[in-house]
Amino acid sequence: MIQKIFCITSVSIILLIGASQFQYSYSLSCAGPTIDEEFSKSQWVFLGKFISESDSGPFSENTILSFEVIEIYKGKSSPIMKVLNNPSWRHSFLSESVIIFAGPDLFGNPELFLCTNSGETSEKRILEVRKLSEFFENDSILPPPKIQIKNGIEPGNILCNKEMVLIFKASDYSPACVKQSTSQKLLLRGWTVLGNP
Repeated sequence: MIQKIFCITSVSIILLIGASQFQYSYSLSCAGPTIDEEFSKSQWVFLGKFISESDSGPFSENTILSFEVIEIYKGKSSPIMKVLNNPSWRHSFLSESVIIFAGPDLFGNPELFLCTNSGETSEKRILEVRKLSEFFENDSILPPPKIQIKNGIEPGNILCNKEMVLIFKASDYSPACVKQSTSQKLLLRGWTVLGNP
């Protein structure tokens, strides 16, 4: 009997070839990629709120997960994103907001990866993904400061879209994203203060 071992990413497939029969044995290890590796290979990365799960059709065990998009980090998206999921992979999206990393399925639709960093998130994870978003210089559109605060981002950690800077109103320290030239005018008029509140 001859043994051949094939390793594909983190999934190992062992093929045993006998004289007249084939036997297959599969083993799975999900060490998972790092955040930057998964961000790089993903076509879509977004912060979303889980809405529902539904069947993808009568001939598939997969389900469709629907998310309300809060913030887009990579790729184009609509207000509601539908992502293909294999329920046997046991991805859980019970928390209020989750970061989703998705690649295209055979038809070009968003699909979760088998070994993924998709799931529950924290402010630290959101900041890490935002930094990656800036590094990869994609067409991300960040929500306004008030929405970022509503989603748990501290005022000093708010990010602004390209060519915009973060300022704070002098009277109540409310954040705003404005053009650099506008920030200078507002500073001269006393409307804004320098630095974080």
